[in-house]
Amino acid sequence: MASILNVDAINNVAGTSAMTIDSGGNITTNQLQYITLLRNDFASYSNGDTITGWRLNDSNGITHSNGVCTIPVAGLYLISFSVISQSTGGMYFCLNNTNQFRASYSEKATGETWSVMANSFAWQLSASDTVQFKVDQTVHLYGSTSSTTVGSWSIVRIG
Repeated sequence: MASILNVDAINNVAGTSAMTIDSGGNITTNQLQYITLLRNDFASYSNGDTITGWRLNDSNGITHSNGVCTIPVAGLYLISFSVISQSTGGMYFCLNNTNQFRASYSEKATGETWSVMANSFAWQLSASDTVQFKVDQTVHLYGSTSSTTVGSWSIVRIG
């Protein structure tokens, strides 16, 4: 038997709002876990180094310290990054300080000043997992404290 639930808001037993639905059917949740980081400096990294030099743009729940993000709630997360490199090398996606796969690689071509390294993927994460990117080879990444920075990293819980 099918049922229709006619509500504008869903709360937990204590009354904390979990979700609202507007007249257009758009759903809003107050507890969407996410973080957006921007490249903060031009830096060189050696093989195996964690990529640091990020500044916090915005977040809800996910924390960041020295290039490592900590996940507060288990779920499926969309992880995206884009940086420009002035060298030939790559970036590994690391879960709990262990390389999972090489998420991107760039090779500086003759006459080229910068190459883009970018990727976007979904990954199942558990509460308290840590996420970071490490380099292979020596990598030089651009960043700036101003709005001219090129590079970002975001994590958003999608399920």
